[in-house]
Amino acid sequence: MKTTNVWLIVALLGGAVSPGCTSDPDDPQGWIKKLDDPRDQKEALRNLQRLKKPEALKPLMDLYARDKDPAVLDVIVGFESNDAIPTLISALSYTKENFDHAVRAAEALGRLKAAKAVDPLLKMLEPPLEVKDRANLAKQAAIRALAKIKDPQAVPALAKMVEELPDKQDLFLNKVAALALAEMPDPRAIPSLIKGMYISRADGATIFQECRYALVRIGEPAVQPLIEVLRERDPNLNAFAKQLDFKGGVLAFKAAYVLGDLASPKAVPALVGKLKESDKGGTQSEALQALGQIGDAAALDAIREQLKNPKADAKVRQAACDAVLRAFDTRSLQALIDLAKNEKGDANLRVAAAMVLSRIGDKPIAQAFVPYARKSGYAEMTEAAERLELAVICGDDIACWKKKLETGKPVEQEKSAFMLGLYGSKNAASKGPALSALSAKLETQEPVVRLAVLEGLKRVAEPGKADEVVRKLQALIAKEEKMTKVPAFTNLVNEMRILLAKLQKA
Repeated sequence: MKTTNVWLIVALLGGAVSPGCTSDPDDPQGWIKKLDDPRDQKEALRNLQRLKKPEALKPLMDLYARDKDPAVLDVIVGFESNDAIPTLISALSYTKENFDHAVRAAEALGRLKAAKAVDPLLKMLEPPLEVKDRANLAKQAAIRALAKIKDPQAVPALAKMVEELPDKQDLFLNKVAALALAEMPDPRAIPSLIKGMYISRADGATIFQECRYALVRIGEPAVQPLIEVLRERDPNLNAFAKQLDFKGGVLAFKAAYVLGDLASPKAVPALVGKLKESDKGGTQSEALQALGQIGDAAALDAIREQLKNPKADAKVRQAACDAVLRAFDTRSLQALIDLAKNEKGDANLRVAAAMVLSRIGDKPIAQAFVPYARKSGYAEMTEAAERLELAVICGDDIACWKKKLETGKPVEQEKSAFMLGLYGSKNAASKGPALSALSAKLETQEPVVRLAVLEGLKRVAEPGKADEVVRKLQALIAKEEKMTKVPAFTNLVNEMRILLAKLQKA
């Protein structure tokens, strides 16, 4: 009679125990017991996922081995446990119709950096798939997992994927594979990455930027192979160019581009040699840009020769102006003043000279050029004067430039970023404050200012001594690489990757 009264009281108070509940909702054992009951399994999985108690993992893996239920796999993935690696590996096989589980398992194995999963992940790359097959998502997940595990065993397979033509493979797989190779820089991948620079789809999509990044991560071993391409002496690339009917100069143009990023003096003779040949496809202009990035004495001499050569094509001389900016070569600024003031000269060349003057010109340059620029009446000259007038105000005062970078108008911020890079690279005492100021502005959403900040950081940030810059670059890339519909941010991501590659070198 007393028992009946107790149950009656419990029921009246709303505390009756239903068949689907456990006595203690935080006790995993109660939920483990309900895994085999179809009526309670869903709730048991939800609570075991919430609790994440280690003792629940083996029963969950046993259940998945028996039923292959994706809902069970999701709970196992959530444990992020090395003990789950065998089960996750077992989930990697997929079909064209059923691949979601393999994607989740591969992603989890990547996060766990599971070395035992390398062979099974590589096998995921083998099945032939149509270009538009959604099961390519499984291959993408496998590539990204291999990039996180960083086992050298994966390099040959990833390199092979980079150089596959887009009529046989989804080009996005080439892109992801190139980025994966950037995470495990290995000279064995160089030939495939160089070939990948020249692969494009009918709509113009390419993987040039991803291959560029991976080659810069590999570094010096890529220099000589690229020089051979620049000189058009690579028989395999020459045959590839003939096969796809490349336009004249394409091989040399892209090789020069990446040699500039690598900034090796070894490339200077070959780049200078291109200035003495016909300007196929803008090769001379790109060679000058590369020489500006290298910036040694021989490179600067070649740039100045083109800058002062009245017989050179105006577009090539414009590129020489840009090369002066790339090199932060203040010794060439007087030659730029002469070009900018030459009212009989090419208008675009005059503007190019004025823009470079305005970005890295100091107080004496401002005093020599601002009066003329203000009187010219041209908008571009007025903008140049506005930048240079800041040099009169701030001089070589890092604190002044830092303040302008923080609070000025975009044109003032851009100028400040260049000057912080200039003075920070010339004065050891200024390097730390300049680095700090530029790093603080790295997240600006104004593309022109961000690019100037990146140029400044190239001058003052050093590998192993700019951890804060590295962290910010990684965070910004992860965020902005998803903004694929905004071309300005795509360009920023590409340039941030190159700076990151340089800062991650040993």
